[in-house]
Amino acid sequence: MEENKNTLLKSTMTYGAIMGLALVVASLIMYLTNQINNTTLSNTLTFLIIVAGIVIASKIYRDNYLKGYITYGQSLGCGVLTGLFASIILAFYTFILYKFIDPTLMDQIMNIAREKILESRPDISDEQLEAALSMSRKFTSPPMMFIMTIIGTTMWAFVISLLVSIFIKKKDDSFDSNFQQNA
Repeated sequence: MEENKNTLLKSTMTYGAIMGLALVVASLIMYLTNQINNTTLSNTLTFLIIVAGIVIASKIYRDNYLKGYITYGQSLGCGVLTGLFASIILAFYTFILYKFIDPTLMDQIMNIAREKILESRPDISDEQLEAALSMSRKFTSPPMMFIMTIIGTTMWAFVISLLVSIFIKKKDDSFDSNFQQNA
């Protein structure tokens, strides 16, 4: 049992790092091509990378460490831990990008927020608009973005793992497995 925990940690850290680096590269490409505020493209790429990372990590963990068999719970845990480790890497990158590399991105985010508020509520007063933007600023500071990146990416990994685990799980129906469970 202890060996499974060690191999799970080793596997999820490895594939979490790979997935995290893939997310950073995708974000960096979007930044360099001036698409950093294209939320549709960003969310789609992030989703695809997380799905691919969780599928690969879970299958490799199942096939290389668990002799080709994995329960739904083990697969779910593997996916969530992989997502957690990836989110930590992505959060550090996000913090560095918004705090040091290009602090003007915060102004761009606030301008987009202003436009969206004005589109949805053209009759909003200046005081209400400033109150809404003040609240947005609190949640879009680099430290808050660091925290929200970890929480958000891990939550996405959890939801995706719930679905992926349905297809990754593989029950061991061998005689030895059934004998050990009944003993």
